[in-house]
Amino acid sequence: AANQEALVNAFASQGFNAVRAQLWELYMDDLPKIEEFIQRCHAKGMVVYLTDDNNPDQDNWFNRPEVQAMIERNKYNLVIDATIEEGGDPEQDPGVVAAWLAEQKQVISMYRAWGYTQPLTIGTPKAGRYLRALLDHGQELVNHDPLHSLVLNAQMYWGEYNSRSGWSYQRLNGFSDGDEGIREAAAAVASKPFLIQWGLDAI
Repeated sequence: AANQEALVNAFASQGFNAVRAQLWELYMDDLPKIEEFIQRCHAKGMVVYLTDDNNPDQDNWFNRPEVQAMIERNKYNLVIDATIEEGGDPEQDPGVVAAWLAEQKQVISMYRAWGYTQPLTIGTPKAGRYLRALLDHGQELVNHDPLHSLVLNAQMYWGEYNSRSGWSYQRLNGFSDGDEGIREAAAAVASKPFLIQWGLDAI
């Protein structure tokens, strides 16, 4: 408990207003510890992104009655990471995006059928780096959600353009190479009427 308190205090002291913790790594299946963590974060005014991504049985974990009851007790200021880093390489297989879109719709329907009313995080292919799928199909996903409450997530560790290989994540997504492409992507995200949350690491 002392270590947990120190961890949450450290987050809060840095001015963070949201936390995404790997619950499976921190507490395995200890629901009282997870609930305590959520409540400590809430007491500090932080939103908690609930992810069990490293659990090989994540979906069934969220479908368990005791998990649903725990989330219901602490239901405000929570976001549920339904998906994050999705597989497939759109550059190698043009069918990846269509398959991804169909799967995300199924996931959204499943979590809503379980009774969750929290915003759902939906990730994108190429291990979360294919922003283009969210730009092109984000509205379709939001329309599919009966609550219209999604956080579309891209993890764009794009880095600099590699002049030796002639390849960059920016180019994969249809933008210019280097910093110019990052600025173009930011403008594209800002132009959409739905929420895209993106992490950016450009070296």
